[in-house]
Amino acid sequence: MVALGTPSDREKTQWYFQRYVDAAPGGREMVLFDRSWYNRAGVEHVMGFCTQEEYAEFLRSCPEFERILLRSGIILIKYWFSVGDAEQEKALQDRTGGPDQALEALADGRHVPPRNGSSTRAPRTPCSRATDIPEAPWWVVAADDKKRARLNTNPPPA
Repeated sequence: MVALGTPSDREKTQWYFQRYVDAAPGGREMVLFDRSWYNRAGVEHVMGFCTQEEYAEFLRSCPEFERILLRSGIILIKYWFSVGDAEQEKALQDRTGGPDQALEALADGRHVPPRNGSSTRAPRTPCSRATDIPEAPWWVVAADDKKRARLNTNPPPA
């Protein structure tokens, strides 16, 4: 299980995917990324931790990076744990300490408002559109009950 932390000063000067390549699996290994490279298009972009140019480059580079991994023999399975609006709102209030702080978070952009749409496919964000490639599509898991969702997540059909 790999959960990369905040990049060091040196890592900030490297190719964005370099830290993930270092954590890639070898033969007969499996790596689960928590806080994966998609943070560039999610948290980093929303919170202003990357420039617009870095974000745009991520959207261009990520599908090619994933194809490189696949061509090298790495099996890449991407799960999108989809949370309904009510559960998302509850989680936001739990994180912020209540409705007043939740509204503050919405006002200053610390939270992306709940999305509406099908729970059977990834939200159609620029990131999901760019990275939902035929060779490695997103697999959506209903995840209002996080523990049950993680326990019941099966590999996609071969």
